[in-house]
Amino acid sequence: MKVKEPEIEVIDLQTELQVFDPVAAQIAEMKEKNASLVFDYEDKEGNKNARSHIAVLRRLKKPITETHRLAKAEAKKFCDALDDKKRELIGVVEEMIKVHHEPVWEIEQREAAIEAERLLEIQQARDAEEAARQAELEAREKAAAEKEAELAAKQAELDRKEREAQLVADAEERAIAKAQQDLVDAENRRIADVQREKDKAAAEAAEKEKELAEEKRIQEIEEARKRKAEADRQADKSHRDGVHSNIYQAFFSTGIGRDAAVAATKLLIDGRCPHTTIQY
Repeated sequence: MKVKEPEIEVIDLQTELQVFDPVAAQIAEMKEKNASLVFDYEDKEGNKNARSHIAVLRRLKKPITETHRLAKAEAKKFCDALDDKKRELIGVVEEMIKVHHEPVWEIEQREAAIEAERLLEIQQARDAEEAARQAELEAREKAAAEKEAELAAKQAELDRKEREAQLVADAEERAIAKAQQDLVDAENRRIADVQREKDKAAAEAAEKEKELAEEKRIQEIEEARKRKAEADRQADKSHRDGVHSNIYQAFFSTGIGRDAAVAATKLLIDGRCPHTTIQY
């Protein structure tokens, strides 16, 4: 049976978006008016009129947001209904599948059990063959090990006799070598005493040089610390001056006048403005 492809009515997005037409008309009207307005922002009255006009423009956002909220809520109802219908229809299909799937599944399970039993019998036969082969291999290995042990015992006896002869020869050689080594050791001790005195003198000189180098290093670290402290002080001063200049420019840009901007900035710098601090 061929499944019929669904026929879906395409939603006209432009028609759906017509809910924004009233507010769009307001915006178009205000856009035309906005393009024709000119304010003297430096003039007190002109600045006030500009602020008032900006407030009117901002109020245009509310009908846009409200229209969007209401339209989106209606759209969500439609989407939720689609999801519910999908779940309902899929549930019906699953019930139909279940009616015929269970007998098929039972046959598959029965056939799988028969196949598993057949494979088990094959594996058991293979295991028996492997056990017999392993037993034969172990018997051959045992016989070889016994033969090897016999040969090893004979070799061990030969090795023992050879070691005993070697021990006698080694003892004689060590006696000769010891006498020679005693002479060498005496000379080495004399040379070592001379070298020890030289090493002591060199160590004392190295220690002195190390102390001088450490003093120089400490002096260089202190000088570097002073230079960094001065650089940090200068950087902090430059940063604070920049912050103070930004505060002054902010006050001055409000139109309160240069002297008043300076005075207000000074109050903040001196910490004499209650509940207010500068964030550097």
